[in-house]
Amino acid sequence: MKKICLALIGVLSISFNSYGIDKVIYGKDDRLEMYQFVASPLAYLGDSVAAMIEKRNLKKSLIGDYMEFSRRVKKLKDAYGFCGKENFDEQPTAGMCTGFLVHPKIIVTAGHCYATFRRDMCKHANWVFDYKVPRNRNSMKMAIWPENVYRCKKVHKEIMNMRTGVDYAIVELDREVLGRDPVILNRDSIAREGDRLLIMGHPMGLPLKVASNARVINNGEIFFATNLDSFQGNSGSPVFNLKSGEVEGILVRGKSDLLQKNSCYKINYCDENGNNCDQDSRPSGEEVLAVNSFKDELDKVLRKL
Repeated sequence: MKKICLALIGVLSISFNSYGIDKVIYGKDDRLEMYQFVASPLAYLGDSVAAMIEKRNLKKSLIGDYMEFSRRVKKLKDAYGFCGKENFDEQPTAGMCTGFLVHPKIIVTAGHCYATFRRDMCKHANWVFDYKVPRNRNSMKMAIWPENVYRCKKVHKEIMNMRTGVDYAIVELDREVLGRDPVILNRDSIAREGDRLLIMGHPMGLPLKVASNARVINNGEIFFATNLDSFQGNSGSPVFNLKSGEVEGILVRGKSDLLQKNSCYKINYCDENGNNCDQDSRPSGEEVLAVNSFKDELDKVLRKL
């Protein structure tokens, strides 16, 4: 199993570079396309997951009532300069971060998605649902339907605390999201060691991927660490309990996902426990901010709607 996720094992040794940039693969790459996951009873959860995409990455189509990628959007292999063949390397990298629906008008994501990329990201990026690979079609030519594109109306709360590692944002959309159910949050407890997990998100800005075959490998009061496969772009991804389907937390950071070989890059692989990496780095896994770290602030926002 591969881990390429963003998470937090604790609040020690937290650096700016760990936010949203560092992720890694643990064992075998477990990432799947959503159409490969359709038989799962948890496949519906993908309907509530959205990609943060800069407005300039999309343009109106000249041949239909939909949007398509602008020339700024590169294939994965061109965006990252890989040394050789990598999974999904012919797919687009339009996304920046991942978020998930917790109310018809509210998305939760990682705080650094708004704090570190560009000033006033609320004006410059939209939230897009159903950014996923269609079966047997060129993903660079996929249609983005206007009804699945939502503007950021207001960022109610944005936290990226360098001391504690708390990292989340609560975002209000310009209109209610119809036909998609908000996720259910685990508000009562933190994930326990050994709990099986599932992540859905946009690693490296790719179309929606799902990865499971992972577990909690370390936990604490605020964060827990996992061996989920995730990358930059998975920041803000919901981490689900595989048994209950509830969200246990937000993926926020992890090990370095790429290592440089001369003038090109390779994906960093670790074993299932986060050890014996091609290139070692600080955490022993991907770090997840638990729901109990943001649920009170979320409730304050929801009461005002």
